[in-house]
Amino acid sequence: MREPIATMARDNPSWGAERIGGEPLRRGIAASNRSIRRYRPGPHRPPSPTWRTYLRNRAAAIRAADLFTVQTLTFQTLSVLLFISHGRRELMRVSVRAHPTGTALRSVSTRWAGSESDQLTQRRGPSSVPTCVVASRRSGEMAVERRVVTAEELLRLPDDGVRRELIDGELRTMSPTGAGHGEHESAMTFHIGTFLASHPVGRIWGGEVGFLLRRDPDRVRAPDIAIMRRDRVPPAGFFAGPPDMAIEIVSPGDAADAVEQKVQEWLAAGAEVVWVVYPTGPRLAVRRPDGSAQTHGPDEDVEGGPVLPGLRMRLSALLTPPGLCASRAPDSCRGARRAPPEAPWRTRRKARARR
Repeated sequence: MREPIATMARDNPSWGAERIGGEPLRRGIAASNRSIRRYRPGPHRPPSPTWRTYLRNRAAAIRAADLFTVQTLTFQTLSVLLFISHGRRELMRVSVRAHPTGTALRSVSTRWAGSESDQLTQRRGPSSVPTCVVASRRSGEMAVERRVVTAEELLRLPDDGVRRELIDGELRTMSPTGAGHGEHESAMTFHIGTFLASHPVGRIWGGEVGFLLRRDPDRVRAPDIAIMRRDRVPPAGFFAGPPDMAIEIVSPGDAADAVEQKVQEWLAAGAEVVWVVYPTGPRLAVRRPDGSAQTHGPDEDVEGGPVLPGLRMRLSALLTPPGLCASRAPDSCRGARRAPPEAPWRTRRKARARR
């Protein structure tokens, strides 16, 4: 059976094991497919080069890429896209980005693949991002390219714990707040939220909720605390327009001009009032669209105005965290002024009346 199987396989290269086994079966000779595959000669294949030979012959045309992260001195995480040539182990391109995405990497690869000397394999991916620093060691060029980011793209960024704002299509990363800043923010959120629970005139948001203030290019700002009237329905994404009341808590590292610029942006966009809290003192500046400003000290009462009608609270109490109220007088935590102590003769008269 070996010779007939080999002969039929050579004369009929397109026949499979089933077809070859059918011919002996007509003469009463049965052969399994396994036996036919064993004795059937395999197709002749020319010797192929090894992978090492392939890489050696085409090393000059091969580009290698690697994507890794580095930490800066200010603890910012940057992503580095590196391209080298296999032929001479030469550094060809470097792309440094704060927030890389598939679309941004694809655009870099497409631009670099346009030249005859740089042929790169492109891989498609979602979304897009912003600022790119591109360097070519071979040509000695350095260019900074900026891509306009939209509010929708900012909303689709992964939640990696980094706070970001969008300033005219450019992403701005905000550093984490300190302990004092977070304590004042939580205290104000608690006390104002307690007031709103008994006086449902609005809603309060903390955690730097985004507000879309401008389009083309998009500008998304985030106050420390935002207060909205009750009739404004929360959207699925960013709020369209400013909050009715924005509260900004100044950190020690905040520049005065940057704080003033943000306050003017809230007022120009339509905010009715902006509170600026300075922890040193402490003191609070109430800013309004007509340009008027009012400063309150720690022992002065702060009123909610048209956004929070009926709110009246001492500034020191407003900035006192709820956990510290147990160690202080309850009246001071509620912001009410304590009554002066009664005279001794009045106390004795009340005691005799109770008897």
